[in-house]
Amino acid sequence: MLKRLVSVALAAVLALGIFTAVLARPAQAVEIKQLHVSDKLVSLIKDMEGFDAIPYWDYGQWTVGFGSLCPEEHRARYTAEGIPPDEAHALMIQQLEKFEADVNLFMVRNQRQLNQHQFDALVSFVYNVGSAVLYNKQSNVVKAVLNGAEGNEFMYAIGQWCTAGGEFLLGLLRRRMSEAYMYLNGTYSETLPGTFAYVMYDANG
Repeated sequence: MLKRLVSVALAAVLALGIFTAVLARPAQAVEIKQLHVSDKLVSLIKDMEGFDAIPYWDYGQWTVGFGSLCPEEHRARYTAEGIPPDEAHALMIQQLEKFEADVNLFMVRNQRQLNQHQFDALVSFVYNVGSAVLYNKQSNVVKAVLNGAEGNEFMYAIGQWCTAGGEFLLGLLRRRMSEAYMYLNGTYSETLPGTFAYVMYDANG
């Protein structure tokens, strides 16, 4: 009888150990599908950025072509001759690949699969403001994405990124709204629907 009780006790301890081990095992990572920017996004960014053959100083960096960072080794040539449109397109695609990789890494790190138009909207956003925002979980845009924000909540989050050099720019506001339109509705357009609107307040009355 004693042997039987000891055996039952050992079996219970073993079962408890297995159960505890299962509970302690980390959740299996979700397989995240890596995405690439769509041709629709490339066309829209070109429309939003416009084309500048000659490099210009843009709030902290030399910019050329379709809103691309101007490579220092080519700046003198581009300043003298201008960047050809096909070379500007290639430069833009090359730089978009970096931001594409950053957004893919963001998805893996946060175990969040985005669909194509959400992915494109975030790539457009970080192409314009930089990828550092994706590494800050306190960022309003990151929280909006991770919390599944929709409608006005998402537009409010992304709409706060409308300044450059401490100055509010209406062009940036329209870009943020286009990116919100893309993220929320899968529509790639600079022309916003009548249901999208913004209000500007003068803090000085």
